[in-house]
Amino acid sequence: MTNITDLAWAAGFLEGEGSFGCHGGSTRVSAGQVQKEPLDRLSKLFGGKMWLKQPTGMSTKPIWIWYLKSKRSAAVMMTLYSFMSPKRKTEIEGALDVWKNSRVMRDAGSTHCMNGHEISGNNARFIASRKYPTCRICTNKVRKEWRKRTGAQC
Repeated sequence: MTNITDLAWAAGFLEGEGSFGCHGGSTRVSAGQVQKEPLDRLSKLFGGKMWLKQPTGMSTKPIWIWYLKSKRSAAVMMTLYSFMSPKRKTEIEGALDVWKNSRVMRDAGSTHCMNGHEISGNNARFIASRKYPTCRICTNKVRKEWRKRTGAQC
């Protein structure tokens, strides 16, 4: 069980070194640090993963990156919200708004995607890791935009 002192420490650390965001409908909390110990402490408090980023450009030291994504990061954002500065509260609110309105939060029994396309017949795309079908029209649109942006030929 986490105590209030640990939560206050985590909020202070993430206020200065962390980031709160949302990508593809999945929330993410992350922090980078040369010293691994504070990130180990975050990992013990909330879980998550760590990796070592090698120096690039002007950097001379490797940096440890801790991150937490999906529903667990949304829970951490909601838990630490009251400790955070107005700027961080705005970041958290934005990430949680996107998360709430994303396909991740769509009911398993929905018949339409977030863009209003009916999900049935040829438009239903089944992915083994998901509990419900996704919209083939929206998936193809996202892929087409990605290919255009990156110049990929696949």
